Amino acid sequence: MKVQQISTEVSAAINDISELVHDRSISESEKNQRLDLLKASVIAKIDAEENTITFAGKVFLKEIKEIVAAEDWAVLPKPNAIKNTLSEMKTLVVILSSLEQQLMPTMEAIQRLFIEAALKQIQNLSDSELSAVSKQWGAATTQFQRSEEAAALERTSGIITAAVGIGVAVMSLAAKAVVTAYSMNKFNAAKPDKELSDRLTDTNKLQDDAQIKLSKSRQELESVDTKIAQAKDRITHSKEKLQDKSLLAPGKKILEEQIKHDEADFKAAQVRRAELDKSITAQEKQYTEASKISDRVSEAIEGRTAKASREVQMFRAFLDMTDSLASTFQNISKIITATEFDYKAAQKKIESEMAAFMVNFFQSNLQNVKNSASQVSDGMNSVKSSCDASLQIFDDSVKLAVRS
Repeated sequence: MKVQQISTEVSAAINDISELVHDRSISESEKNQRLDLLKASVIAKIDAEENTITFAGKVFLKEIKEIVAAEDWAVLPKPNAIKNTLSEMKTLVVILSSLEQQLMPTMEAIQRLFIEAALKQIQNLSDSELSAVSKQWGAATTQFQRSEEAAALERTSGIITAAVGIGVAVMSLAAKAVVTAYSMNKFNAAKPDKELSDRLTDTNKLQDDAQIKLSKSRQELESVDTKIAQAKDRITHSKEKLQDKSLLAPGKKILEEQIKHDEADFKAAQVRRAELDKSITAQEKQYTEASKISDRVSEAIEGRTAKASREVQMFRAFLDMTDSLASTFQNISKIITATEFDYKAAQKKIESEMAAFMVNFFQSNLQNVKNSASQVSDGMNSVKSSCDASLQIFDDSVKLAVRS
């Protein structure tokens, strides 16, 4: 299964539109104009992407395309999140390619090795068939000795087969226990810890507090600006009335007092406005810093979560491979048993019968040789099937890792 990376062109296009969406330094009108220009280009590049990328890559591109097409900019991931996702996909493709290059040739080598050995054994059995016809057997005194040896070999074959089966099962359980313990340690080390969660909670609270203070200060600034404008209008209006020559002294005095009062309010509002300008500048800086800290902590948690997920998938793949290899070793033991002990036991039986029944020897010998050859052939087919199954399980395990 050959998979490709998401192309650099598509990755750059997605990153560019994410940076534009989350850029707070430009106005909304300018941002919308630029997004209209990028939207069609990003969708076209995603549609043109090759179909040989991973399943996870296809799902990611589909989600991005739907967000861009619907112009649902609020849910578009931030540039750092997109970069992390693309980096994880690149790492996954490298791991899959490495496993494909290393494991599959190894399994094929095992398959080829034992098939060649079995073919050689079949050739030996064929040679034995020809040589058996020319052999002459001596004395009938060897009959009981050969029968006893045949029984011993059959008993040894049964013991070995049972022992190998038990040994393989124990080794499989031991391997699973080791893999489970190792994977659990890797998962616990990779997953987000309580310290990261507490940091995220604290930084989010800090960011929220800064945003609330900034919003209140901006509202107060608008109120102060209104007061300044109103005081300025009152002062201008009162001064215009003072120009009226028909105005009597008492009225003139009242206007002058009103002007003094409005000018005092005007100066106080200006002082307060200057204080608010400084406060808002400081609060904006505090909010920006809190946002950066929150983003870094969120990225760290997302990275740890993704790493823990990869450990779980690799753990499942290793367990599947352990089961497959155990089955392969059991079938290998069948070939060894058939070619060594079962075949020798058959020969000993033939030797025992030859001492009394020379006429029936050749037919019995040929039949037992054919049986041994059939056992070897069956074992060879079983090994081939197990190796093929191992390759299929590996491919399925890799596909499962890709889907994650």
